[in-house]
Amino acid sequence: MPNNIISNDATQKQLIPVACDPGNDTIKIIVNNKVQYIRNKLQYSYESRCLFGGDKGNPLDYLDVDLDLYSKGQSEHIFAAELAISDIKESMGGLKCNNETLIRTMIISMAASLVIEYPDKTDFNIKLGTGLPAHEFFYLTGEGKYSNEKIKTFKEKLCGTHNVKFNSNLFNKKQVALTIEQKDIYVLPEGFAPLNYLLTKVVITPDIINGNDKLKNLNRRGGLNLGLDIGGGSADSAGIKDGSFYTPGIFGIDKGLNNALDKACANLRSTANLISFTRSDFNNTLFDPELKGKLYTADKDYDLNQYKQKYYKEVIDQIAYEYLSKLKSKGISTSLINVLFILGGGGSEARKHIEESLSNDIKNIIFVEDLIKDTRSLSALSYYDDIKDVAAANKDADSK
Repeated sequence: MPNNIISNDATQKQLIPVACDPGNDTIKIIVNNKVQYIRNKLQYSYESRCLFGGDKGNPLDYLDVDLDLYSKGQSEHIFAAELAISDIKESMGGLKCNNETLIRTMIISMAASLVIEYPDKTDFNIKLGTGLPAHEFFYLTGEGKYSNEKIKTFKEKLCGTHNVKFNSNLFNKKQVALTIEQKDIYVLPEGFAPLNYLLTKVVITPDIINGNDKLKNLNRRGGLNLGLDIGGGSADSAGIKDGSFYTPGIFGIDKGLNNALDKACANLRSTANLISFTRSDFNNTLFDPELKGKLYTADKDYDLNQYKQKYYKEVIDQIAYEYLSKLKSKGISTSLINVLFILGGGGSEARKHIEESLSNDIKNIIFVEDLIKDTRSLSALSYYDDIKDVAAANKDADSK
């Protein structure tokens, strides 16, 4: 049996560990220790699309699928990720646990990644590691009590047998079944999971600590190590004190860089007569290898790399204000913070504004991109590490 497949005696099924970081803009998947990045957008369609030049290139760019969620016999024809080019359904923030667009893109992305790694298999039973924003993971009811109802909802949305038929020759037009049982879904809080992984899995070596003055107090007893994970739809705080998670430092802010991009798009629609310019269009322009953020219109050219900065600053200032206010309300003195780690894609995107907004109050701010090469996969790696630990425990139990 391959090392990355888990035996489950109770069901006689082989479980494949899969990590899924459900970002509002990009889904990050890890299968067989390999990371895939898939845009979180989809488009419903009635027919397959004719691809000029045939099916050539990266299979993940051609996610033309028929999706039958929960094996109800009701297939939806969907263009996902890069194939979604009109009438796009995007993950618009809000609660992730019941976001229908997000659930579909997660299932499609996991199925595609599994087919790429295991081209001869058609039935997949998986052990899933994933995450929810802190304000959903630690959900407070109207009575001010913590509830796991959002975690339960998320698991209920994900579990079941889902049939995915790939209509691209790059996937050999395969049809696969992806089965996820509730007991095999492990949900961690965003922010805390990557911070814990960063600090406990020998990512920060003694050489790194000795070479950075801001890390000299990292292991100071009694102090706090905090993480601020700024994503598209939320900013999640995490806290660790003396090697254990610190509850007051774990909370969420329902605001992220997508708020900035949505506002920038609204302004462009108004002032540049771009009737249907969306966040997806904005990102496509930013990341196009030829355009490199240049938007050309009949009346004026725009550099979106510069255009977005004003809106980034506004949102980061708001996040910083809420973050510092929440720290104060929870009795956390900024002078006791050993290190604040800035995590997530938003940390790289808005670094300048984060430094300007927080450096007067917090002395030692470390951007994780200065420590590791690929910060985008850190959350997914933490989820994958969690289910691999579970897998190891299962193997030990099986051998006894």
